[in-house]
Amino acid sequence: MANQITIMGAGQIGRAVGKILAVKKYHVEFWDSVPGKVENQSELKDIIPDSELIFLCTPSWVLRQALLSIKPYFSPKNVLVCFSKGMEADSANFVHETIEEVANEVPYALFGGPMIAETLDLGGAGCVASKSEDVFEKIGMAFDKSPVYVDYSADVAGVASCGVLKNVYAMGIGLADGLGFGENIRGWLGSVAIREMTEIVKILGGEERTALGVAGVGDFLSTAYSFNSNNRRIGEGLATTGKIDPAAESVVSLEPLSRRIGDKASGFTFLNKISEVVIGGEKPGIGLREFLSVASEYSIDND
Repeated sequence: MANQITIMGAGQIGRAVGKILAVKKYHVEFWDSVPGKVENQSELKDIIPDSELIFLCTPSWVLRQALLSIKPYFSPKNVLVCFSKGMEADSANFVHETIEEVANEVPYALFGGPMIAETLDLGGAGCVASKSEDVFEKIGMAFDKSPVYVDYSADVAGVASCGVLKNVYAMGIGLADGLGFGENIRGWLGSVAIREMTEIVKILGGEERTALGVAGVGDFLSTAYSFNSNNRRIGEGLATTGKIDPAAESVVSLEPLSRRIGDKASGFTFLNKISEVVIGGEKPGIGLREFLSVASEYSIDND
């Protein structure tokens, strides 16, 4: 029998990853908590123990429940691969911290980098973060000779924080898009976001090179400037309609992210402005225009 992989979460990214792995002759099982979403869905007790890789393709706010649902069936064969890029609202946990709390007996990796589901069959770039290179090798073998390029990082905290930050700042770029600021301002705001992301990643225990690599800048550029990006669309929709999806990763993560940054958050002008608009209810047009008028510290003349 082909090596078995279970994909928890049959949404867009889960389906896209499963399609790539199935071509490579893996036996792929999908499982989703939504009744009827997976036709002829197997029971977890029948698929988890034999799965060499378990891909966690769930929103971050249901990651804990997903882990608890499979925990009784863990076996020494399992490796967890987490695609979730967000934070747990109550605990302010990053995804790796939730995994270590619930499933510390199972080796795991985080999958960062630009992985837009709609175009994944054309190619993707994954940064696989793990404390073990052996874990990376197992995951790398699954994607070998596929359209998805994978690289290794030992900076788990950095990749986790990049996954959160790129969504939040992509929402900020979406706000600017919705306000019709144009490509030039969009490009300038992108440079601001990258600068702030790099500093925040270091505050959160990650490395600068991670922030400037595929898991940070690479994923941010893909997410912020793709019309397939949900988090960019969230910001655009808020600017044009005044409504926002409270369940979006960028929205859910914004408040716990601010808590984790703590007192140093006041130094990040763009992040604070996004927060004032999304959480504080400030009108996007007023908020972002105010930011553009006062953010002189980001001027090319003030490096």
